[in-house]
Amino acid sequence: FGETDLYKIVQPSDGMAKIQSLFKRMTGFGMPLFQGRSILFQDIGIMPQRKPVVVVVGAPLPPPQWKNKEKGGSFHPEIDRATGKALNDDGKMLNDYHAQYVQALEDLFETY
Repeated sequence: FGETDLYKIVQPSDGMAKIQSLFKRMTGFGMPLFQGRSILFQDIGIMPQRKPVVVVVGAPLPPPQWKNKEKGGSFHPEIDRATGKALNDDGKMLNDYHAQYVQALEDLFETY
């Protein structure tokens, strides 16, 4: 918690917005303008601001037990992208562990 306070997002001027738009068309992603600090100057640089960041670590999740590993098979989960429903056993395992992970994150967030 607190990561969003480490950099200031700069609102671009009209000219800078055009350059950002051109960059996005050329590369496929938009680069935000941000302001950090440096060793010598507090208002200019790319290092993060000196703000507190709280790191929270939750209980470990047990790793999944993969059934096909002994047979030399590979992990190929198949999931219907429209519904999120698993189409094979690997997809079911992936969905189950994803649900456990999301639940653990939600519990951690509610705790802190």
